[in-house]
Amino acid sequence: MGGRMRDVTGQSFGRLTAQEPTMRRVARSVVWQCVCTCGRIVFVPVSYLTKGTTRSCGCLRHEAAVAQGKRYAALFKAARMRTLTKRGIRASHLKAGGTQRAKALLRRLEGGKA
Repeated sequence: MGGRMRDVTGQSFGRLTAQEPTMRRVARSVVWQCVCTCGRIVFVPVSYLTKGTTRSCGCLRHEAAVAQGKRYAALFKAARMRTLTKRGIRASHLKAGGTQRAKALLRRLEGGKA
């Protein structure tokens, strides 16, 4: 450790860019003011930055959750399509967009590849 402060000014850690150190400490680690690529300013201990524990202000987690939700929506659409086709309703009668993606996903699911 040695008591010297590590200078990470201008370095990027994921979506965060370190701007300047603050007077705050968390577990003997200097807290840095960082700016995210989305524009939000956050304060993060340097150890979290260097270890990769914190990579964004939270926008990365939000985007991952949105993408995950879209995947689940496609799964539900595929399940609905399977139910409707079992009842004799053809896939061409489905109004929802992305029917081709849902068909491909259904084929992957039935093949055990998903």
